[in-house]
Amino acid sequence: MKTLILFDIDGTLVDSQHTIHTMMVAAFEAQGLAPPSLDATRRIVGLDLEEGIGLLLGDRSGSPAAIADAYRHAYHDRREAGVPDGPLYPGMFALVEGLYEKGFVLGIATGKNMAGLNRVLATQGLERFITTRQAGTPPPGKPHPAMLHRALAETGIPAERCFMIGDTTFDVLMARAAGVT
Repeated sequence: MKTLILFDIDGTLVDSQHTIHTMMVAAFEAQGLAPPSLDATRRIVGLDLEEGIGLLLGDRSGSPAAIADAYRHAYHDRREAGVPDGPLYPGMFALVEGLYEKGFVLGIATGKNMAGLNRVLATQGLERFITTRQAGTPPPGKPHPAMLHRALAETGIPAERCFMIGDTTFDVLMARAAGVT
């Protein structure tokens, strides 16, 4: 029986925290709002973008949808300028490749949208190793277990043969809700 190992992307495989924060600062400033701190931004990484922005706004006025659009535009401009997403953490490519070569089924469960996920996998050279790709779209996103349920159904691997590797409590809560280690 095969074993499925699912990875989060941001903060787990890819060191993207500073890039995400830079884009969040640009998005908030584009809407005339004081930007969140790096620590506050780190706490929402992994959530659906609008949900995370809503948490960053707190009781301040502002539209999560408008800020999310500004975030996406800032990211688009960054890509158009040829600036890559954050690098893989040291040793992550070798880890993923080694697990794949040992026969593990590998997948991704991320709050990124599918286009962003596919771009990261392509630019980092990981796409050939990944069997199942689960993104925050369609909703619901983390910590709801829907994306893990989709990965299990897609691969035919039962929850007791699946491991979720992430860097936030949202990853842990999602795994627990899906019955995944």
